[in-house]
Amino acid sequence: MSLLAIAGLTALGAALGRLVYGRLSASPPPKETAASVVAAAALPKAKVDGFPTELFAAKPGDVVLRGNEEAWLAGAWILEEGRGRDARAVFAVFFAPEAGKDVLVVLSGDSSKEILWLDLPVPMDGVPPSTLEIDDIRFERLRKRPFGVRRFGAAPEAPEEGTLVEFSGPVGERLWAFVAPGHTRAGRGVSLAEGMYDLLGGDAAAS
Repeated sequence: MSLLAIAGLTALGAALGRLVYGRLSASPPPKETAASVVAAAALPKAKVDGFPTELFAAKPGDVVLRGNEEAWLAGAWILEEGRGRDARAVFAVFFAPEAGKDVLVVLSGDSSKEILWLDLPVPMDGVPPSTLEIDDIRFERLRKRPFGVRRFGAAPEAPEEGTLVEFSGPVGERLWAFVAPGHTRAGRGVSLAEGMYDLLGGDAAAS
């Protein structure tokens, strides 16, 4: 092959290379897959394996709406009476660490739609007396009883057992304390009947 032909082929190859490179560099970057977009938009889902959903109106991963406030229920303590196979779930204490403040949402296992919205932490050391006065509000003890504890989702580490103390104040004011060494949780708030709040299931909240 002559030198002229070789030079021509070389020039043609270089031109084609520049053309292909130009088109590739001008192409837009590949779009994210639909799966990655959905994954990025979804809320974190709390593990609920074994959670007694048949007893409680809410479960970890749900969202409670109260007016302009909302609480994502990251996890829960289930308070139980009895031991082993005889254990019976009585209360679900939900923890909402992303509510902008420490919020506890308490549900009863008696199929009641009433919830306790406890958004005012109460310092407590040991089992409280039968009456308490906080910010000029008088609270009377309703009941005190022991419970075992099971932990679900992203709830704080739980004790094996503790003492629940419930108080009632004026106009729906409630005070609720679960006392256990190193794990005491206590809060003030209000009782909300059905219709005074909204509950979004975890799947709906993530959509």
